[in-house]
Amino acid sequence: MVMLHWEPLDSVHSYNVYADYGKGFVRANPIPVSSRTQFAFAWIEEEGRRRRVVKGNSVSLYVAALAGVRCAEDASRCSEVARSTGVATRYFEGFAEVESRRKLRKVLVKRQSVSRILASGRAVPRDVFLREYPRLTASVVKHYRERIDPQDKGACVPFSTIVSKYFSSRGVECYRAQGRFITQFHSFNIILVDSSEYVLDFTADQFLPGSSPVFIPRNNCFIDSTGAPTDSPQGRCTKMYRAEQVFAPRDLRFTDTEEAALYRAILDSLLRE
Repeated sequence: MVMLHWEPLDSVHSYNVYADYGKGFVRANPIPVSSRTQFAFAWIEEEGRRRRVVKGNSVSLYVAALAGVRCAEDASRCSEVARSTGVATRYFEGFAEVESRRKLRKVLVKRQSVSRILASGRAVPRDVFLREYPRLTASVVKHYRERIDPQDKGACVPFSTIVSKYFSSRGVECYRAQGRFITQFHSFNIILVDSSEYVLDFTADQFLPGSSPVFIPRNNCFIDSTGAPTDSPQGRCTKMYRAEQVFAPRDLRFTDTEEAALYRAILDSLLRE
């Protein structure tokens, strides 16, 4: 899903949202957006069929302001008069592509205010995590970028299983969570460092291309009115990562199917390194 927020323009009553995913700009909203200056979408109509264009695609976006007093009631009275600038999703801002120790230090927090999911989870000491995370992540990223298509249906479940088992085998206890990213089904990982929980998401590219791996404190798993992550949710905020089930690495198994063979091979390769 892409969530867009933009600044209102004077004397403008509604807007159209356009997306280019490699075939030129097409309109994403079925009717003019008039109730607020934000819009969320995951599908676009293409030749009479719905296409999920956000998952794994590099999507360019712009908003066209529609002039006309009666525009909200009658689209035929509208004329596109301006394009906004800087329209972008921001929900991984500051927490995307966290691979280096330098970026990791900026993300780690001393405490969290949200209730813990891993009530009896095994914590990783901060110094151990700082030492091990960049090395483990570099190995996983290499396999992910070379062998995984983010558009692969259901890739998040087996890949978060790989991460859980591999990290845990190297002394960094890592759990797999299954639930929602905003409104979409998603599977991701949770790690407890000292007393704070973090979401680790290697398949976040399906929601925002070029963002993986996302590493974000659970305190920041809310999106504020500007579309950016926040640790101070007030007013109209959107929950980002929601865990409905959590699995320990010892309880995870790959299915015995042809589709799972690739993921088993990746895990085997990692464990041999």
